[in-house]
Amino acid sequence: MKYNVIGYFLSEGFRNVFKNKKSTISCLGIMCVTMLMFGLFFAIGRNITHMMNNLEDTQAIQVNAELGITRRRS
Repeated sequence: MKYNVIGYFLSEGFRNVFKNKKSTISCLGIMCVTMLMFGLFFAIGRNITHMMNNLEDTQAIQVNAELGITRRRS
């Protein structure tokens, strides 16, 4: 690709950004809200996973068995 083609595309892109200010601002706003929502859901999911792992680590069953115990027959 020639440099003048890249320069043309960049100049047209910047020109259209400044020409269509309302659509540019609305697109940026939508992208920011989407990233904020993704970040919140990601943080909530990570916290729930961490809390569940902590709960699994603290829950335990202990069985104490003594040697020499016989089975009782009814």
